[in-house]
Amino acid sequence: MQSVVALALAGLSVGLGFSASIGANLYGVLLGGAVGIGLGLIVGFLWLSLTYVVVTRLFKSTSSYWSLGRPIFFASSPALLLLLMLIAGSDIASIIYDVGLVWVAVLNVYAIKNAIGFEYQKSFLTFIIVAFILLVGYGLATSI
Repeated sequence: MQSVVALALAGLSVGLGFSASIGANLYGVLLGGAVGIGLGLIVGFLWLSLTYVVVTRLFKSTSSYWSLGRPIFFASSPALLLLLMLIAGSDIASIIYDVGLVWVAVLNVYAIKNAIGFEYQKSFLTFIIVAFILLVGYGLATSI
């Protein structure tokens, strides 16, 4: 449960930070936060489900869904850094966004490594496969 709350807070931070960085008014920022929570939870569970399928089916490893979910959800915690986008200028906001996303990506690889017991190369390959599937899915969904 705590990891799901961490994921929701990360989504809130992304929503608030992004909506503030594009110049939304107060209501737009609050709406961005609410949408961020929803999208964060949806994307987080989609990421977890795809990672679980790749780990258990492609690499034939054994893991339970929630034992993989806890470290992956906590790996999104550095997204709280994106709250700094609320107070920073546009140039600094993009740097904060990039640093936050890279930090979350690195922690996801590390979370997979520790939760499953993979080597870094296999954990990174899992991350790349899941990210590719999500990007292709996003591309297909937005082109319809």
